[in-house]
Amino acid sequence: MPCQPAPPCEPTFPLFCEPLPATTDGRRLVVEDSASCQKTIATTPFPSILKSTNAGTIEWEGGSTGSVLSYTTAGNIEFVDGSSTDPLKLPNAASHTLDNVPKTLVMLADGTVKVWEPSLTADKFIAYWDGGDWRVNTLNSILPSGQGVLIRDTANTLQIVPNGVSGSSFQMVGTSPQFVAAAPNQLPQGYLFGLTIENNGGSPFDTLDINIGRCRSSDNTSDLVLSALMTKYANTAWNQGTNEGGLDAGSLGANQTWHIYVISNNSAVDVIFSQNGISPTLPSGFGLYRRIGSFTTNASAQIRQFSQVGNRFYYTERPIVSQSGVALGTGGNLITLNGIPADVRVKPIISSQITAAVAWAFYESISTYPSTQIPGANNTTANTYLRQGQAAAMVGAYSLEVYTNSVRQIGIDVSAAVTAGASGLYVDVYGWYDDRGQYY
Repeated sequence: MPCQPAPPCEPTFPLFCEPLPATTDGRRLVVEDSASCQKTIATTPFPSILKSTNAGTIEWEGGSTGSVLSYTTAGNIEFVDGSSTDPLKLPNAASHTLDNVPKTLVMLADGTVKVWEPSLTADKFIAYWDGGDWRVNTLNSILPSGQGVLIRDTANTLQIVPNGVSGSSFQMVGTSPQFVAAAPNQLPQGYLFGLTIENNGGSPFDTLDINIGRCRSSDNTSDLVLSALMTKYANTAWNQGTNEGGLDAGSLGANQTWHIYVISNNSAVDVIFSQNGISPTLPSGFGLYRRIGSFTTNASAQIRQFSQVGNRFYYTERPIVSQSGVALGTGGNLITLNGIPADVRVKPIISSQITAAVAWAFYESISTYPSTQIPGANNTTANTYLRQGQAAAMVGAYSLEVYTNSVRQIGIDVSAAVTAGASGLYVDVYGWYDDRGQYY
């Protein structure tokens, strides 16, 4: 017969109820309702776990995808997913000692997890992503020896900027961060010391040697220091380093002017030859330069032999015949000086002669002097800045106090017309003075 519940149940007087029906469903439980003293068969929620609560009750607990079962600090058993609103707290880690070295878990690209444990030495390790996988290695094997700064470059890759000299500062130079010497140690604008140029002893007609020295770059942003003799070939295209080609473009030809530049890519310093007297065509990665001199070639496309002392470039071979019995008219004449570099302004070193009984003078073709440059027989005040000639030859080589223009020209005027031939103008070129950007 059915139970006759009489709540509250009396444990000393249990009710004898009819047995529960049999079932083969293992997911069902017998549930007793203590309030009504009844036992029933209940279906479990799916999926979930059966837990006891702090209140002494039994409840089902279910979680979301990816959540884990955790015992919270409040003493509850529940599923948490590790989010900011549902955090997962790990047990307190043991203190690290020499005999209890902490381990690091690293998940690889294929989803596997590896454990890394450093050795009990002074080695310092770092875990990093190489673009395809996680790696763990010692700092000494990842980074170069010595001190430096880890940066991300413009190509979005990691690299080390080596430390600078004592007192240097870390700053941007162009688009690259680097250590730069303190301002008081920087060379002044236009500075140039050493870097003398000479024909190579073994191959003087197509190879030049550039000696050690230092200079300020043309844009006045950097010091360029050549710390070792550099040999460059003028018959092949530029390649970095000594005993390598030096031409930025083209090839060595007859009666040409080539300009010599020191160049840098903020780390290496090199030398390049260019027919451009303002700036060379720079190799990839090189952005700094400074012209340190020029050379000319003969009719056989060979480098003329010269000697450099300071700013003076003097031919060590026979002087170059520039004018030979040239006719001149009054009112000014432009003459082109063979053997003088083009594209730059220099002071020519020449010897000149007019045997006709006239007074004559040289002047700068780009000057603001009057178009008529007829000089007096003696140095009058009319053209006090001009090199005056007399009614006789100028004996020996001398440096004019006038500059050539970019196409190797200077002006000359005479007090009376001079015919071509024996009484005409004769000019031999011995060399030139080149300021090489020291003053402008």
